[in-house]
Amino acid sequence: MDPGLAEATADLGDLAKRFDAHIEHANESWVLDPPEVASALASAPDQVQYLLETAARSEIGLLISERYFRCEKCGNLMPIDEVQAALEDGDGANCTQCDEDMSGHEPVDTVYRLAAEAADEARARGARPERTVVILTALELELRAVHAYLAAPERHVHDGGTVYYVGPFEAEHAVWRVATASVGSGNPGAAAEAERAIAHFHPELALFVGVAGGIKDVELGDVVAATEVFLFHAGKALDEFQPRPEVFRSAYALVQQASAAAFEGHKAESDGEGWQPAAASHAAAFAFELLAMLQ
Repeated sequence: MDPGLAEATADLGDLAKRFDAHIEHANESWVLDPPEVASALASAPDQVQYLLETAARSEIGLLISERYFRCEKCGNLMPIDEVQAALEDGDGANCTQCDEDMSGHEPVDTVYRLAAEAADEARARGARPERTVVILTALELELRAVHAYLAAPERHVHDGGTVYYVGPFEAEHAVWRVATASVGSGNPGAAAEAERAIAHFHPELALFVGVAGGIKDVELGDVVAATEVFLFHAGKALDEFQPRPEVFRSAYALVQQASAAAFEGHKAESDGEGWQPAAASHAAAFAFELLAMLQ
């Protein structure tokens, strides 16, 4: 998403993000008619008009604006140059859709097209592979932190009852289809939900993201990335419980990315009582930075 457009239209909420998803496969020939865009985005026409005008500003340069004749009979748009050239040649100008005489029409409508550079970027984005990741959280505030990185996630209900939210995350090398769910706390429930999500979405990567308890050099708000995971409660029930802990090592590439992020100074901020939202935000940021790095 164009950072300049997002910043300039921040008062419109996530409209810029949804518009970015709308034009993902657009090219220079695609006409962006404000009423049609407003309908596609299910947004107020005045907000969409403001967004399009802002995107066409020279300092942003995402769109170019063009004046068109709109047929009063069928609503068809015709470029001003074509209509005026036909009128100057004395041939008359009729609507290409309904054959209505356009000679008395005024060029009152402004529509938009992608600027050449933006169209090239859209083509490059369209050529990226789609990959799938499942991201599970224990708490709702963690899920909200994850959703801050997704473009208009949609609700998806599993036959077993689990509610997922699925939305895209665009990285340089891929467009990630991100399936998320808040599954509550506790290892048994989390394990069952993880198995269900993996079987349903067939992801190439699954992450459990959120706030974490820890000891030794860990402060409130820090992001914790494990190099090893211990299944400490496994064992055999005899007259006396015999523990048989299992150890799982994290993937080498993931550990390397975590180490690089720590080295480069990604330090969480904590504000005491509000540490959980801060921790969730930084954990989500790390997860999506990881997705952006993977090739």
